[in-house]
Amino acid sequence: MVTSMNNFYVGQEVVCIDVSHDPRYQWQDLGSLKEGNIYKITWVGLWSDSIQKDLLCIQVEGISRPNNTPFRATRFRPLVEKKTDISVFQKLLVPKEKVLENVD
Repeated sequence: MVTSMNNFYVGQEVVCIDVSHDPRYQWQDLGSLKEGNIYKITWVGLWSDSIQKDLLCIQVEGISRPNNTPFRATRFRPLVEKKTDISVFQKLLVPKEKVLENVD
């Protein structure tokens, strides 16, 4: 049973947030998966093995695993591109008018 909503789609960029070892598996080959790296999804779907059933999983571009085993989707989060408003910095570049003081 899938316990989380699917917010992933093929072509989406994601960030790896978990490369920890799952102790339920005697061997676990994560390939060259690195926490903090950005990846592009090539497949999304449900995956079952002898320990877990109907896990939401993804495959990512550039990393292959034995038997084409996908990664648990919980190892990733969608990449969020933040639009930076630079208007505050542009205001800093505008010269201020100098106020002359009366000197008596």
